[in-house]
This record gives sequence, C-alpha cells and structure tokens, in this order.
Amino acid sequence: MSKARLIKHPADRVWAGVCAGLAAWFGLDPVVLRLVWLVWAVQIDTSTAFLAYIALMIVMPEAPRDEREAAKAMLVRHPRAKTLGADRAYDTHDFVAALRSTEVTPHVAQNLNRRGGSAIDARTTRHEGYDISQCIRKRVEEPFGWGKTVGPIRQTKFRGRLRVAFQFVMTMAGYNLILLRRLLAPPLPA
Repeated sequence: MSKARLIKHPADRVWAGVCAGLAAWFGLDPVVLRLVWLVWAVQIDTSTAFLAYIALMIVMPEAPRDEREAAKAMLVRHPRAKTLGADRAYDTHDFVAALRSTEVTPHVAQNLNRRGGSAIDARTTRHEGYDISQCIRKRVEEPFGWGKTVGPIRQTKFRGRLRVAFQFVMTMAGYNLILLRRLLAPPLPA
C-alpha cells in the first residue's frame, strides 16, 4: 500500500493546509494534529512551533488544483487504467501527451474550435471504442446535469460536508425515481 504524498490539502485547510497535509501523511485526524500543534505552541515553545509551521508552509508543495493535474495524479494511483474519458477541456497537447506516455488511451472529447486544433487525432478516433466511450461519458454526466438544472445542487444552501453530501444523495435519489418512472412506464401505442 502506497503512502500518501506530503502535500498541503486545500479541502481540509484551516490556515495553509499544513496540519491537514501532515495528518494525511501520518494517517491521523487533522483536528487531533491541530490540537497537538496548538498545545506545543502554547505550552512548550511558541517561537519554534511558529517557525516550524512557516517552514513547512514554504517547503510543502500545494495539492494539484488543476483538474488535468488531478487526473494525472489519479492515474498514478490507478496504474491499471487503459483509457481515460473526459470532456473537451482536457483536449490539450500536454495532457494527451502525458496520457500516451503512461500508455493510457485518451478518450477525450475533441475540441475542434480550439486554436491549434484538437490534440486527439485519428490514432484514437478511428476505433469503435472511442465512440462508445463518448456515448457512455454523456450518459454518466446526465444525472449531474439534471441535478444542476432541476435539482438544487448548482448552488447549495448548506454548509458542511455532511449536509452537502446529504443534499447530493437526495438529489440523485430523486433523479433515480424519475428514471425509474421512465423505465417502468408502459410503451406508447404505435
């Protein structure tokens, strides 16, 4: 089992993400590590704790924020992946070249309107699997589009991960009910 990378975590950060990154590195709860750090800073040695935090803030790399960089990082964690499907925002020459260098076939939607043309060429588009992948990708994105246009997940009114997760689950359950209604409906007479 591979150990997590030592990076600053933007999702769980309070100030700079140092404690959240260290907690992920050591497999601890970030709140516990923050409390230990606070006790160290208040009770033992304030200046050393402060300087150590600043040094880690400078030395620790940021988590990949770019979606393409996050996709590359996920491929490192899942080395058996053979294809990667994505929308046209991922149709860049460097991203497609990075996929091909790791022997992953980029099933990325072509962005033919981009200056310089699409990075996806006939090596990928000539295969039947590319067309199937594009149809499946659209089918996977359909519930999220419904949740944003009909459901309330475009802009949530809740704060906190649990409440937002609950709203997302309820929205997807509503989508499933509508999908079931369509699937179980009697066929229209011809």
